[in-house]
Amino acid sequence: MGFTLMITRAAYGVYSNDNTCGRTYDGDCLAETSLEVMQGLCNGESSCSVEAANSVFGDPCRGTAKYLTATWTCEIVEPDVDTSSDGLDWNIFSMAQQAALPVSFDGEERYFVSVPCSTDVWFKLFLFGEDSQNSHVELFSKTAGNIYCHDAGSRSWWGGAKTDFNIDQAMQCEDGDTRIILIVEQTSDFIAIKNRGTTLYSQTFGADDGDCGKATTRVTTQVWTDDVELFLAVLNVPIIEVEIQEDIWCEYQDSYLYTYSSGTSSYDDLASAKAACLERDDCGGITQEPYNDNRYTLRVGPELYEGVSPTDEISWVTCEAELLKRNDKEELNDTEELKDKEELKDKEELKDKIVKRTNRSKFSV
Repeated sequence: MGFTLMITRAAYGVYSNDNTCGRTYDGDCLAETSLEVMQGLCNGESSCSVEAANSVFGDPCRGTAKYLTATWTCEIVEPDVDTSSDGLDWNIFSMAQQAALPVSFDGEERYFVSVPCSTDVWFKLFLFGEDSQNSHVELFSKTAGNIYCHDAGSRSWWGGAKTDFNIDQAMQCEDGDTRIILIVEQTSDFIAIKNRGTTLYSQTFGADDGDCGKATTRVTTQVWTDDVELFLAVLNVPIIEVEIQEDIWCEYQDSYLYTYSSGTSSYDDLASAKAACLERDDCGGITQEPYNDNRYTLRVGPELYEGVSPTDEISWVTCEAELLKRNDKEELNDTEELKDKEELKDKEELKDKIVKRTNRSKFSV
């Protein structure tokens, strides 16, 4: 029994005019390989860590800070037919024997019910919260049932409202044709009843659905069909977080920085060089040397000579540091421009004074 990731959307780069990483870009800058790469690395895994880097996705726009976003779903591996070896703790219940289980979830709630394949069974699952019943799921047969929400709608049915439904798909028996495994899934937003990967019924919760969707702390059973044994198991499916590491480095083609950093300054791989550079006070960036077995060297810098390397060197500097330097340059340029304007204004005022004096002299003569 387990669960795996399925990546549904992914984007590496930066959207038009988004300054999340401190610098805007005119137009979308997104790697076309984003979804393909993420699905290749994460689909079918129980956890996934992906570095947001050009080395993984390619570089859709040089010299621009980029980030990675992704959305995903969790896919459950359904239980085997042999309830003694599928890893679930099955609890027997019947008309004469109720099952009552305390439960605790930190993600999606899943309830597994094993019923006979050969006959219809009428049963109900009661889902309780901390103080009272939240809801119930009831099946009258293999083709009909209802969902009850406490404190919902007009509250005209036992203090809430129920939704009757029909099941059009035929339920599939497990191998051996002796049992049917039904799975009831619930989150704060929806509830669904499934069988062998097929959704038999689903219902989305809204503002008028009362206590449906609230966290369950206890589940109990009731059966109206005599002389049958059913089994109940509960599975807590935790919320899986995909660790996405933000790329803090900006890459510059045909660029280099001056002067090697102190200590060990040459590395075989870029990841080691990045980690070492961040630990040093005198490291302003990294330059790859094509003429030295493509080794990655730590450089003091901090000035980046961009686009002028005669040997096709590639350099990396932290995007934040480069942004600060560019902002400093812009502020310096603004200061110099303001100074030039003030000097020009002084010259114009001096010229006006000279002209006025010349005119007064002519008038006196």
